[in-house]
Amino acid sequence: SVMPMVYTTIAEGEPWSWDRLIEEHLDALPEGTCWLPLYTEHNEAMLKRQARLAREREMIGVAWYSAGLIQTYDRWPVVRSTVNALAD
Repeated sequence: SVMPMVYTTIAEGEPWSWDRLIEEHLDALPEGTCWLPLYTEHNEAMLKRQARLAREREMIGVAWYSAGLIQTYDRWPVVRSTVNALAD
């Protein structure tokens, strides 16, 4: 399996946009072999937007970067709400 290290935001029309880079990885790999990265420092709205897009594709799951940032900045409520958005 693969976890691309893509920690950007969704930025429409930009070559480095999270959704564009993720789509390139997912299209190049066999279905169900990719983890999708979520960067803990993004705001909750961006993380939920990314989670909704992730849910639409065949993936293994999401991977958070980083556990240290989650702990240091007490981002557990944001992680929890984003995971709930994946389950909706």
